[in-house]
Amino acid sequence: MSGFSLIPPICFLVGSHICRRRPTKHYPYGFHRIILILFLCSALALLLMGAYLLVDSLVKLIQQEHPSIGMQEFMRHDFWLGWWMIVVLLWGTFPSMLLGHLKIKYAK
Repeated sequence: MSGFSLIPPICFLVGSHICRRRPTKHYPYGFHRIILILFLCSALALLLMGAYLLVDSLVKLIQQEHPSIGMQEFMRHDFWLGWWMIVVLLWGTFPSMLLGHLKIKYAK
């Protein structure tokens, strides 16, 4: 299923290459409409990936499967790995938010 995540960037690269072609006798208005077709392919891939995740999550919810998050020893103390996961999520969230707020004045 991880192949679906490669479809949107590949479509973008192919579309940006093809849309720059000059009009031909067969296509007198050019190739700029190829972007719409490739956006549709990208959207379909994202829809299929979202549907897969939804169905997989619903099956696990119905079967009542719970992920086990274990413990990790750090400096002779046992820590629940969930705390490390929360730290990583915060590390990825706050710098992006701060950079986004700093870029607003340049975007205007």
